Order: sequence, then structure tokens, then C-alpha cells
Amino acid sequence: METSRCYLSFVFSSCMALLTVVRSQHVSVDPQVTAYLGYDVKLRCQFIQGGPEEAKLSQVEWTKELLETAIVVKSPTDGTNFNETPFEGRVSLISDSVEDASISISNVNETDEGRYTCKYTTFPGGVVDATTTLTVQAKPPSKSAEKRRQRQEAVTNCSGSKQATVVKGKEEEELHYADIRQFGRSRGNPTPSTE
Repeated sequence: METSRCYLSFVFSSCMALLTVVRSQHVSVDPQVTAYLGYDVKLRCQFIQGGPEEAKLSQVEWTKELLETAIVVKSPTDGTNFNETPFEGRVSLISDSVEDASISISNVNETDEGRYTCKYTTFPGGVVDATTTLTVQAKPPSKSAEKRRQRQEAVTNCSGSKQATVVKGKEEEELHYADIRQFGRSRGNPTPSTE
């Protein structure tokens, strides 16, 4: 009876220690990332150790929803493997450390948008992962380029039509232009001349 109690106590304390390790270990990513067409983007992924014992990392891999294969798999024993995916030649690992599996995707395009999962296989904790949602947008113009475009648009509107929109700060102001006619003098009275 005493032996059974000792055994159950040992099993219970071992399970609690394992549960503590599993709960405190996690993968840290940025939940939302915005990228711009034609530019590079970094997807951050770091394994955070926790608890009284460090987990042994067997491998880490990046996957994208709807892809049948992992983009990249890294293992401390087997090295790094970049699989044949639409990211081939455009993805690289930023760090040599297995604990930091952040990647960089170059020349971002519309099909890169989606959900990416960084997944660690650990011992004794098993699989720990986290997901990042990547949104792809057209690169907004610089402020000076946008102001030049707005001025050019206003000039074009002035010469071709009677209305233009001028942006001052964040407010838009609509301007109306009148027809301008040349006035000539005829016997002291100004009369419009139509040239």
C-alpha cells in the first residue's frame, strides 16, 4: 500500500512538472503583418523556453495555409531544407539559431497573402505553434509624391474643367473656377472679347 502511494505520488508530480513545462513554453509571432507589393517582409517566430526544464527542439517549420508542403524545415541535426513552393528562391531564414526561426520573403506578390504557421516539435512537450496573418497592399506613395500628384491633378482640372479638388491637410476643399475672358477697351467701356 505504501509503495502504491509513493508510485502515484511520483507519477502525479512528474505529470505536473511536464504540464508546467508545456504551459510555459510558447511560440512568439506577430499576429498581423502588412507587406507591400514588390518589397521584402519579415515574419517573426521565436521559441520561448519556460519552466524548470528546457525543451529539446527537434525541428521547426513554416507552413502556409493551402500549401501541401512546408516552406522551410530546420533541424539542429539535419540542417535547413527549403522545399519546392511558390516561395522558392524568395524565402530565407534570418538567424542561424533554431530558437529564432524568423523568415524573410523577398519581392512580395498578391499570392503571398494568407495565414502562416511557425511550428516547433519539442521533447517532451510535443508540437507548439503560432500563426501570423500576412496582408499584402500596394505601397502607398510618399507624402511629397502624393502632394505633387494632387497639385498636378488640380492644374489639369483647372485647364480642362471648371472644378478641382485641393487637399489641405486631411480636409478636401472643392474649388470652382470661372470662365476667364479677356476684356478690351472700346470707347472707355469694358466689353468682353471672345478670342
